Amino acid sequence: KRILLLRPDGVGDVVLFSASTPFYRELFPTAHIVLLVMDRTGNVVEHCPLVDEVWLLQRRKFRFNPFERWRWCWKLASHGFDLAINTVYSTNYRHLDCLIGWTRAPRRLAHQCLDSVARRDRTSPYFTELVPAHQEWKFEIDRNHDMLRHLGYSGEANHKTRIWINKSDGGSVPTFLEPFKGEHYAVLAPGSADKKRIWDTNDFVSSIKQIQQDYPLQWIVDGNAGDYERCNYI
Repeated sequence: KRILLLRPDGVGDVVLFSASTPFYRELFPTAHIVLLVMDRTGNVVEHCPLVDEVWLLQRRKFRFNPFERWRWCWKLASHGFDLAINTVYSTNYRHLDCLIGWTRAPRRLAHQCLDSVARRDRTSPYFTELVPAHQEWKFEIDRNHDMLRHLGYSGEANHKTRIWINKSDGGSVPTFLEPFKGEHYAVLAPGSADKKRIWDTNDFVSSIKQIQQDYPLQWIVDGNAGDYERCNYI
């Protein structure tokens, strides 16, 4: 069996999806699993030991270059996938549904989407079946497990996420954590590529205060250059 898992969204959702990857391997222990992600998220999953290959797609090049689309169509069609899954619930990446269709796999799955904000569902011919959605809003990790259950997984949802790093990635970690002297800590990333999804800065502050009442923690606040003022204020 050859299986394609498509995950074309951002870093945060790919990290949440990492909680599901052990169960795909559990369901298909001898399958050759390919995980297809956007190039911007490749470094999150490139060392994942639970898949056999990680493919990176340059989204902008794919969108504007017809030769690049042809290359991907040929690659997916010639790889002989038996099962292809679009693991993303949202239809924000509907223009990439063709990647599943091009595999010509006998079984091609996606989530039914009940997003009243986007006001669209999947009616694409690229899929042979849609996994029913029974409610509009749901935590992303639990949504990912809906797909697993549809495939036959009967265990509980796992909410522990991972980023797989190599030795060079982890080399600076001990020095970085030294100030905490073994105390528990949390990491807060208050930025987002989608500016509409960023909370008011004071909401982050009040959330930290609430958490601190029950779980005293050390805090790391991080982001890119555009998040500097927000991080500094928090």
